Amino acid sequence: MSAQTTKIPAPDQAPLTKSQAAPLSGLTGIDAGQLTGLSVAEISSKFRWRIDPDLLFFRRICAKVVKRQPGQSVDARDAEALPRTRLFQPKR
Repeated sequence: MSAQTTKIPAPDQAPLTKSQAAPLSGLTGIDAGQLTGLSVAEISSKFRWRIDPDLLFFRRICAKVVKRQPGQSVDARDAEALPRTRLFQPKR
């Protein structure tokens, strides 16, 4: 038996999807169609003087959705975690 391995591209080499390109388009004024399908490395090179480099940095955002019970402290560590919840970044 041979184990199948899936090759995952480096984060800066993965192509942007339409939903990823839309917020970047809104921040930069560059049409989302021009950004869709390009990797962050390609975007950085192609639009070097038109896009603020800080917009292309990667950040890890971790969060847990919790529910506080009445009379419970404000500390999120004491709150009950809600399963199968997702966080969405609000539209600007």
